[in-house]
Amino acid sequence: MFCRLLLLVLVGFNGLASAHEGAVKPLTAADLPLVEHLRAPQVPPSLPGGTSSLRFTQFFHSPAGPRGLEPSVALVELDGRRVRLFGYMVRSDAPQTGAFLLSSLPVTLAEQADGAADDLPPTVVTVRMPEPLAGRVVPFIPGILMVEGELAVGARDEPDGRRSLVRLQLDWPTRADVLGVLK
Repeated sequence: MFCRLLLLVLVGFNGLASAHEGAVKPLTAADLPLVEHLRAPQVPPSLPGGTSSLRFTQFFHSPAGPRGLEPSVALVELDGRRVRLFGYMVRSDAPQTGAFLLSSLPVTLAEQADGAADDLPPTVVTVRMPEPLAGRVVPFIPGILMVEGELAVGARDEPDGRRSLVRLQLDWPTRADVLGVLK
């Protein structure tokens, strides 16, 4: 199973490299353990000390009021703290460098065709890669992902022209098998 997945991901890397030739460096086969590190395990490990679980349903007050969506108290209280969040990587025809979007449901963006008129839910999170991989394009990873890192809440303009409300700085993986390959 892993060999098939490895082959599929490598084929995806090759296509991604040719699509972005000369622009930025894509993740390589050596980075595969990090990609695998993001896949949600069948049974999630217990939360590390100092990490809180966050769900997309906790992002906004419900129901929305006359002022529209407002961040929930739970979301604001987690600003600057470590969180774990499960979601789907947003598939994009113009992936960001060093970051990807995480959504509560599978979404595909066609920026070249639709421009800024997208179908992103309001609960999307900009996930920033760890510093050693910040300058690389992240390939699309299907399925549910588990991300952990420091949460940042508040409106901010992103390099891709979007305005984010919630961001997560992905932790550098600490598992020995991942670190051995990425050093």
